[in-house]
Amino acid sequence: MMMHYYIFSVLFGLVLGSFMNVLIYRVPRNLSIATPGSSCPKCGKAIRWYCNIPLLSYLFQRGRCVDCGAPISWQYPFVEFMTALIFLCITIRYGADILTVKYCIFAFLILAGAFTDMFTAFDDSFECGVLPHYCTIGGAALGYIFAFWTEPGLIDSFAGSGIGAFSLYIPAYIYYLIRGREGMGDGDPLFMAMAGSFLGVSSIIYLFTVSALFGVFLGLIAVVVKKNREVKIPYAVMIGIASILYLFTGNFI
Repeated sequence: MMMHYYIFSVLFGLVLGSFMNVLIYRVPRNLSIATPGSSCPKCGKAIRWYCNIPLLSYLFQRGRCVDCGAPISWQYPFVEFMTALIFLCITIRYGADILTVKYCIFAFLILAGAFTDMFTAFDDSFECGVLPHYCTIGGAALGYIFAFWTEPGLIDSFAGSGIGAFSLYIPAYIYYLIRGREGMGDGDPLFMAMAGSFLGVSSIIYLFTVSALFGVFLGLIAVVVKKNREVKIPYAVMIGIASILYLFTGNFI
């Protein structure tokens, strides 16, 4: 019986991953997510429905547009694959339970925010990474709604949200006082607040510590590779990594 849930979680993850790609590209650019339909950025021709099947179309087309032969960005299959994989892992971990629904929605928000921040941070069209409000403020509201009938409970959810925000806001403010410039975007504390609203106050130490460790590790690599000590790191990615890991290891650590 559980096999049906596993198959459904993968298919649902692929579909939502495809939709996430639309959000990642269009929301930061203030474009409609409904119209126009998907088209090739090179030749401008509309993508046929059978060329828009998540993951499979990319494989069958060998990563190229069927009309002009232009390469298709690896972002699309990667986002779809990661969303499906994490949905499957959540379903295996939590089974046929309301928590599976809750954490799949949470994972969608975490992935959408982290990927949007990452892809916009390395896009010359933007000064820095973008964290959409639907992933932060809207996501926190969903966390409060789920807290009415699932763990960690409404009070714990509000506490996790508030403490999560301040866990990043305070060091960011201290950095500003010392250096006289921003060291973290305004969206990162809100993104941590969203995670706290879903996971509760007991998750904050874990999220803060693990995201900081990943930030330092990847930051050092970026400094060495770029040969620039001022390189910017999309910190929502670190929060995203920590949040996904918490779903599977938080109860054991």
